[in-house]
Amino acid sequence: MGYASWIGDVAKYDCVLVEILYELGAVPFVRTNVPQTLIWGETSNHVFGRTTNPWNRYMTPGGSSGGEGALLALKGSPLGVGTDIGGSVRIPSAMCSLYTLRPSYERLPYANARNAQEGQESISSVLGPMANSLSSVKRFTKSIIGAKPWNKDPLAVRKEWSEREYALEEHGGGVGVVFCAALG
Repeated sequence: MGYASWIGDVAKYDCVLVEILYELGAVPFVRTNVPQTLIWGETSNHVFGRTTNPWNRYMTPGGSSGGEGALLALKGSPLGVGTDIGGSVRIPSAMCSLYTLRPSYERLPYANARNAQEGQESISSVLGPMANSLSSVKRFTKSIIGAKPWNKDPLAVRKEWSEREYALEEHGGGVGVVFCAALG
């Protein structure tokens, strides 16, 4: 969380999302930089300093998942997970030319994930994938939902993946729907 007071405070167990990722064969290898307290539009804290945008080091990669955005833009990882309340996976993805999904509340499991806002549930944070391709975002989301996260996180929505809904069949297959993409 970028808190100096949390240095050395190692988690005693993994959050449900990480447990599922391990079960699916993922290899988590790094925790990236975030702004202190998370909720900020750029990425800087007193523990690790400032993260800059890999496309222009005089600019920010955004925040609060800016460290993840910078790593992905540099192709240092095939996929990452960020947290989002008000744009924290969307802003870095836009600023680093990435794809992302800010899921609905409780769509992906959040149980046991550490948060800077613990006890404040009036505005919930969500975990969302960030990647260099839309197919990676889909694969991540479909895989996590396919693992039935509601069996490990009672707050996760009990809803299977629907290819029909993904294809927007009830909405004309997406014809006429406007999609936004970050252009690098």
